[in-house]
Amino acid sequence: QKTFAFKGNPSYTEILTQGGVEATNLANNHSHDYGDQSYEDTIQYLEADGITTFGYDRTAVMDVKGIKVGLIGIYELKDGLGRQQRVIDTIREVKDQVEDDVTNIIPCSLSSESGYNNYQPMVLEGSEKERVLQKIEEFSAALNQ
Repeated sequence: QKTFAFKGNPSYTEILTQGGVEATNLANNHSHDYGDQSYEDTIQYLEADGITTFGYDRTAVMDVKGIKVGLIGIYELKDGLGRQQRVIDTIREVKDQVEDDVTNIIPCSLSSESGYNNYQPMVLEGSEKERVLQKIEEFSAALNQ
């Protein structure tokens, strides 16, 4: 019933692995286009090819060059924009999975291009880095209460 519904052959995971994709956020408006079974199949095929999956209520912790990185994915539009408490709760859950207490925050943009998402995250610098760090600090204050 959707205008655009997406699905692909399970062998397409090879495109992701060849492109260096190591993790995928499945919290999006198309992950359930073909129902719950299709969503579970997607998780199965991605993880069988070594791609970590996360999103919605599923979290993951990856070791990246000796650093534990917690991955969460929240789909705001599904449940409205009032997702702040869910984000806080999910961060707490992931923090409980990460064994060391070292926290390194690296502010990033989801895209290296402005105006559209090219799916190539970019580390932020200068005033934009400071703006994002301030936002993270504001949201993190609630975690310490």
